[in-house]
Amino acid sequence: MTIAKPSFSLMCLAITAGNIVTMSRRRGARPLPLRTAPASLGAPSR
Repeated sequence: MTIAKPSFSLMCLAITAGNIVTMSRRRGARPLPLRTAPASLGAPSR
């Protein structure tokens, strides 16, 4: 049990680091378009 907690923590850390690297690569290669709110959301137009 004493070796299970550190190994599980390292495994979770490796998965999280891999996800962060993957997300940063995807964002750099293909930036997501910014979505703007439509004008007809119930707010009165001035």
